[in-house]
Amino acid sequence: MASANNAAGSSNNPRSFGSIMRRMNRNRDARLPEWCECGLRPGADCRAANEDAAVAAEAATAQPLAANGGKATLVPQPPPKFSLNSRVTESKSAFRLRQLDEVSRKDESEFRSATSGMNMTKEVCYVHQFFSKLTLIMNIVTISPKRHDQLRVAQANNVANLIANDQIVTDIDQSEISLLTRLFGRDYDIESERQKGVEEFYRLQHINQTYDFVKKMREHYKKLDKAEMNIWECCELLNEVVDDSDPDLDEPQIQHLLQTAEAIRKDYPNEDWLHLTALIHDLGKILHLPQFGELPQWAVVGDTFPVGCAFDEKNVHHKYFKENPDSKNPAYNTKDGVYSKGCGLDNVLMSWGHDDYMYMVAKENGTTLPSPGLFIIRYHSFYPLHKEGAYTHLMSEEDFENLKWLHIFNKYDLYSKSKVLVDVKKVKPYYQSLIDKYFPAKLYLIQNKLTIIFFSI
Repeated sequence: MASANNAAGSSNNPRSFGSIMRRMNRNRDARLPEWCECGLRPGADCRAANEDAAVAAEAATAQPLAANGGKATLVPQPPPKFSLNSRVTESKSAFRLRQLDEVSRKDESEFRSATSGMNMTKEVCYVHQFFSKLTLIMNIVTISPKRHDQLRVAQANNVANLIANDQIVTDIDQSEISLLTRLFGRDYDIESERQKGVEEFYRLQHINQTYDFVKKMREHYKKLDKAEMNIWECCELLNEVVDDSDPDLDEPQIQHLLQTAEAIRKDYPNEDWLHLTALIHDLGKILHLPQFGELPQWAVVGDTFPVGCAFDEKNVHHKYFKENPDSKNPAYNTKDGVYSKGCGLDNVLMSWGHDDYMYMVAKENGTTLPSPGLFIIRYHSFYPLHKEGAYTHLMSEEDFENLKWLHIFNKYDLYSKSKVLVDVKKVKPYYQSLIDKYFPAKLYLIQNKLTIIFFSI
């Protein structure tokens, strides 16, 4: 029986891994040549080259002397000729690398022969190969933190583009939508301070948006006889508005409009009405400015919903509707309420805000935008419908057709927000041409302040 010292893994065993590696290292040192003092070639090659050079010099000297009768006469010699086959002298470092490579190939052959039949459990790597790999790994580890933020932004933009191009299905449950929106747009993180402000906003909105309040707002703001302003002037005014319901919109409002419009323009170049719809869809937010009534945020922005019928549970923060007076009114708290099934959304009163106001302004000023454009303007914040599928019992056939365009628009409205700003001066001429095509030169707007009585419980 073999002793423990002769076991396969023992360092004394001539076939052990350690013994083989030590023998290979000794052989490697023996095969590497010594270098001469000139440092340009191995010693043996250098001595041979010196002897050849001496013989050649002696022969060259003897020939011209003999040709001149033995007199010492200098004869010009032509420069040496070089051919492609001439050997180029190697530097010491280049020669050493070549020798190491040759020795490595011999070592590999010897190692494979010596270890044939052995049950190896670890991958073997030569020292210089190991350090090459180690250097690569260290470079990757060093660079990775610097690239992390850039990679995250690139991945976010890539997913946003996939969503916009219908390559990712977004008909998913609310928890998954929340995950996507935290990355690309509507970030309602319940742990954040900003979320607390958003929730308070919806509490006030759900309490105060009643059927009677909406009727009063529509009657007042339908009197478009107090101010004149063109659409581009409205776009510039919008930069003064802050939307408390959208905690992720940090750029000027006009940038959001142009980013949405430019993204749609890229993918739908022939639908110029859709480009203009994207540009003006949020212009109604000027209601928050002093010269247009200075309405509270809950009466300007946020998700919209029908009034005059029961508040569907798919509305965000539905729990706050219990404090709305309409929820206790039998005329308004049934599924259909004051409406009938299939009556069409044109006949339904929506909670008052920038959507309904801009829709009224466009209609009253005689816009020639097609029906889908007006549908997008009035219902782009109607998330209970186009995200959750609520209130479809009130829709007409035309509403269902227009909803297809709203679904297209909504992806760009949510996911086109970016820190990369649009060059306003560059794109303004194009959008001004669309304004001239679909709208009169001046819009008539109301510009007096309305006294609002609301609940702030």
